[in-house]
Formats: sequence, C-alpha cells, structure tokens
Amino acid sequence: MRRFAHRLIPVIALVATRLGAQSRPLADDPRVAQAITLTKLWLEGQRAYEQIPGLSAAIVHDQQTLWSGGFGYADLARRTPATAATLYSICSISKLFTSIGVMQLRDAGKLRLDDPVSKHLSWFNIKRTYPDAGEVTIEGLLTHASGLPREADYPYWSGPDFSFPTHDEIVAKLSAQETLYPAETYFQYSNLGLTLAGEIVAAASGEPYDRYVRAHILGPLGLASTQPEMPESERGKRLAAGYGSLSRQGTRAVMPFFSAKGITPAAGYTSTADDLARFAQWQFRLLAGNDHSGVLGANTLREMQRVHFVDPGWQTTYGLGFAVTHDGDKTFVGHGGSCPGFRTDLVTQQREKIGVVVMANAQGVNTGQMAQRVYDVVAPAIRAAKDSTAKAKTPDPSLARYAGIYSSGFSGETDIIPWDDGLAMVGLPTADPMRGLTKLKKVGEHTFRRIRGDGDLAERIVFEMKPDGTPLRMVWNSNRYERAGSVGAPTDLVARAEDVGTVDGIIKAIYDVISGPAGQPRDWNRFRSLFAVGGRLVPTGQRPDGTKTMRVITPDEYAAQSGPGLERNGFFEREVARRTEAFGNVMHVFSTYESRRTPADAQPFARGINSIQLVNDGTRWWVMTILWDSERQGNPIPAKYLP
Repeated sequence: MRRFAHRLIPVIALVATRLGAQSRPLADDPRVAQAITLTKLWLEGQRAYEQIPGLSAAIVHDQQTLWSGGFGYADLARRTPATAATLYSICSISKLFTSIGVMQLRDAGKLRLDDPVSKHLSWFNIKRTYPDAGEVTIEGLLTHASGLPREADYPYWSGPDFSFPTHDEIVAKLSAQETLYPAETYFQYSNLGLTLAGEIVAAASGEPYDRYVRAHILGPLGLASTQPEMPESERGKRLAAGYGSLSRQGTRAVMPFFSAKGITPAAGYTSTADDLARFAQWQFRLLAGNDHSGVLGANTLREMQRVHFVDPGWQTTYGLGFAVTHDGDKTFVGHGGSCPGFRTDLVTQQREKIGVVVMANAQGVNTGQMAQRVYDVVAPAIRAAKDSTAKAKTPDPSLARYAGIYSSGFSGETDIIPWDDGLAMVGLPTADPMRGLTKLKKVGEHTFRRIRGDGDLAERIVFEMKPDGTPLRMVWNSNRYERAGSVGAPTDLVARAEDVGTVDGIIKAIYDVISGPAGQPRDWNRFRSLFAVGGRLVPTGQRPDGTKTMRVITPDEYAAQSGPGLERNGFFEREVARRTEAFGNVMHVFSTYESRRTPADAQPFARGINSIQLVNDGTRWWVMTILWDSERQGNPIPAKYLP
C-alpha cells in the first residue's frame, strides 16, 4: 500500500500541474500576450494607413475570448469610438443563420435537402434555361450550385440609395428571370438563392422569417446584439456609420443607411465582434459535445462544414451555407460579408478551436485577408502555450523601454516590440505581419543584432538614448529612425474642453503642441484631436529657382514627418498677430507667427502666416485646414498682418 501511494503522488502532481496550466487564462501566456500585442499593433496600423474609419475584431480559443476591441471611429462625424460592441452590417454572414434555420427544419422532418424549391414555394417560377437538367433543390441553394443568377432583378447594389427589393417585388420579377446553368454544374454565388432559402424557412416553419430566427437561433444562442435587420433606432448610437471605398482623392464618402428588406436572409443582419465571437464559441462547444442549447445537433453542424460542392475548376469549395477553404494543411470554415459601407469576416479553424472576427465600416477593405493574417499571428502562440513541453521564454522587462514606433521619413514606420525573450521589429504598413517580423538579439548596451532566418546574427541596430533613459532614435544600416510614438499608446482623441471651446483656445493649442525644447516629446494625440475628419495641413513655399511648392498632408503625416525634427532640435512658435473673419459656423484666421529654437533667442529664424480654417458644429471648434507660407526675400509680411 505504501509503495502504491508513493507512485500515486507524482501522478497526482502531474495531473494537478496540467490542470493548473489548462485552467490559467490562455491570454496570460507570454507568447499569446505578445501575439495579441502584435495583432493590435498591426490592425491599428493597417486601419490608419488604409484610412479605414473604424475596425473591430475578436480572437477566441474554444470558450475563451483572448481579446476583443476596436480602433478608430464607428461614426466619424460624432467621433464615436469603434469597440467590440459596435454594431456593423454583417451582410452575407447572414447566410449562416439562414442555413442553420434550413437545417433545423430538415432535422425536424419538415423538408429534405433534395426537395425541389418549388415544393415549398409555389411562386418559384423562374425560367429554366435547361429544362432537361435536374430541379433547383434546397441543397443547391445552400451550396450556391443551383444554377440561379446571382441577384434578384433589381439594382440594389447601385448607389446612391441602394434600394433593396421587398418580398413582393422579388416574387413579381422572378418569372422574368432565368437560370444561368444546369443545376449542380457550376458554382455561382447567389444572394437570390439564399433569399429563397429564407423564404423556405418561413414556409416550412409556418412562422415569419424574422420571428423564426429570433426564437429558434439568435435567442437560444444568447446573441442579443445580432438581429435580422439594420436597426434604425441604433443610428447615431451603437450602429456604425458606413463609408465607401477610398477615392482617387484619398477620401471616403458617407454611405446612406439601407435596409436589405426582402434580401435579409442573404444579406440583412447586423452584429458585433463580441457576438460573432460567441457564435464561433458555440460551434466549438457543439462539436465537442458540450452544448445544451438545442439549436442544432453536432453531426448536423459537421455536415454543414463539410465540402458538398466543388466547382469543376477546383478553385471553389462550399459546405451547406459555410464557405470552406484550404490554406496549407489547414481547413477553415466561416463566411465574409460586403454591403454598402461595410466589410466583415468570420474565420474558424475547427480542429484548433480558433476563431477570428474582423469588421470594418468601409468598403474596399479586405477583412478576409486580415482575419487570416490574425490567425497566422496567434495560432502558433496558442499551439505553443497548449504544449506542456514548450516552456515559454521569460521576457526581459528591461527591453520594454526600446519598444516604440520609429520612422526614417523614407517609408512607413518600423515598430519595435517585445518578442520571446528579446525584441522584434515589423514594418508598417504590411499585408503580412508575421512574414515581415524580424527578431533582434541584444549584444551590448543599447545594441542589438538582427537574427537571420537561419539563426545567424546579422547587422547591428543601435538605440541612441535621451538623458532620461528613453530612446531618442534607432540607427540601422547607418540610417536614423527617429522615435515617433509608443507602441500601445492610447489612441483616445477626445479633445480637451479648453482646447476646442473657443477660437482662442484652439489657436493656442495648435502652437502649444508643436512647441517645446529639444528632447521633449510632443503630444500628437492632442494635435490630432483638434482636427475634423479629413482635416489637412498645406505647407507652401518657393524653391531657389522660383518654382512654387505645395504639399497636402494629414495630421498623422505631419506628426511623422515633422515631429522628429521638432523634438530633436527644439522649436518654439508663437502667434504675434491675428486677423479673423467669420460667417455663420465658419471662421477664417490669419495667424502671423515667429519661430525660434529656444524662447531665449533674440531673433526668430523664421516668420510667416498660418491661414487656419475653422468650423463650429454646435459643440466645439474644429480645424479643417492649416495653410502656411513663410516670409522671404520678395515676399515680406504685409504691415496689416503685423502687430
């Protein structure tokens, strides 16, 4: 008995150790925490460089939400921050809920997947271009292999109002449409097809579609923020405003509010990053046999996420409602959505129980690629954290001081982050943060070397430090990269009331931010908070040959391009005279300035005029543009603009 007990103690200890490791939140593992830091850094960087108004995202592993959050603005005009609770149109992700409704009714014996659509919809009278081919079936609707055209015969994807048809309008024109292909021959993505699937849910259940999905899917799953509509009552509140693709002028138009009406089963839902994360967790729970909601059987979900149709070109594979894709040795299931002003994506890797949600309130944003790259960042860290034999390297806390955003002024930025037990750098913008990640090894005081892919050490990277022990710049390949900001610094751009409450306040704030002694960081978030959406700065001048010059830059570009020089050399600019003109909400300020390196300098090294355009929206003043030109030979400041 004593011998048995002696053997039992190590076994109990081993089990307890493993249970303890499993019960610890995965996000607390240093590898996962670093991967999430890189993910957030990359998403925020891409949002800024692609000028995406708002971005929300979530990462889950099984039943743990490792991280969820948002960047930028859900509504630019109102300056409403994007969060994980922001409502977005999820457009075609709606198809997953419609498909679940169909499969529920199949399991209840109220329909079969090989049923002709006409069995359930007496008004299904589309012209069959190939009458000798098979019938259009319910399964064909879910796999997009029905041969139906992509859309109902209305221009609802056309601006300016994006007017979607009602149920009655869809039915009225159906007989004038015709099938494109014989059924079960080619893949043809079809919003019309999934709209008909929603109509079958209503017909087979005897309930209106909206009522059915709320009662039998959304409610039981606890998806309180997911609904089969664009809730007009949430406009200006939780619902994000939608924006168009970037124009050639670098702007995004505000898109009109829309309702998918009769196309709702295919494209009309709204949801949040947190709710779609819960939707992914339900799938993991169900497939593991741990779900008691009764929404769907585990085998039915497996059936839906298995490939049911392969296009003859072998480029497209589809399940029942779910898109099924292959990347390397991994299979991913989920769906994307694209509606006026919105792009969203849900990607899951079911074996690893990893889910990623990315949502943007703008068109022309590849949220599917973003979600896949987020998976590429976090999945290796999650695997390592779950592997009891792979001990995490202990991060060196002394290296955290080097972390930050660095810029040479040549191209984008280089961000330094803690990675493993050292540092890593990644250039932004980039389509693939892991491919661009370069590890650094410390070899001396403030000195690192780049680690090659084969593990050998390459060139040196040296950090030049300020007297207070923080980095001033990074020198790499003889080039200077000035420190332009902190990684993970707050991005809250709520302006100070004293800065924007009066014209005097906002003019003072402009000069305050850019002024300061050498070595003093500038508060660029305060600077950004002064500008309206789309605000610009326009430096003008003249070359030695007399050629006029002009550049149009954003506040971010000004901070990145001019900030390092201001901080390195010292710069003090003050207003010496002002003339203003006002009409209604508009104010034009001619602000004459003098520039010095230090306040004690007897003479300014430059003088000029800032032409500042302001607008008052009823709550505060906003800077729209700042144009300036400096005094020079042949271009003296007129006396009327001097004290």
